[in-house]
Amino acid sequence: MTHDELLSVREAYTMLRIGRNKFYDLVNEQKLKVVKIGRRTLVRRSDINEFAGLKDRDAPPHDGSEGTEGSGAGELSSLVRISRAMRKMTLRDLEDKSGVSNALISQIETGKVKDPSWMVGFRLAAALDIPVDVLGDVASREISLRKAKGEKRE
Repeated sequence: MTHDELLSVREAYTMLRIGRNKFYDLVNEQKLKVVKIGRRTLVRRSDINEFAGLKDRDAPPHDGSEGTEGSGAGELSSLVRISRAMRKMTLRDLEDKSGVSNALISQIETGKVKDPSWMVGFRLAAALDIPVDVLGDVASREISLRKAKGEKRE
């Protein structure tokens, strides 16, 4: 069994670049696993990597069943933002690697652009090592939710 570093809640939400309330929302929605030791709540680094969908030598494979949030700005925005943060990439780094402008990436991450073109999605997925099937699942869920709410494509 390999050593799996345990992080405090503050370290975890700082690493994910989300707020404390959003962190606990993800825990309550069972999208992020925590470990209770006495009164302390801790998070395994591998669970954070899995949540973010990392596919590198330090992270376990992501099966697409968890790891994105279903509220707020949307799953796609969170997937891109958290994947970029976990890889310690700036908007400019992702722009250079994907060919997508940093302004558009920022708008996707903040939810101002909720439904980017497939080409933009593929470029971001390739640059962030996100499996295309995960990207497709996220996009189809978001489209279905918007249709159910009667929202139009932006």
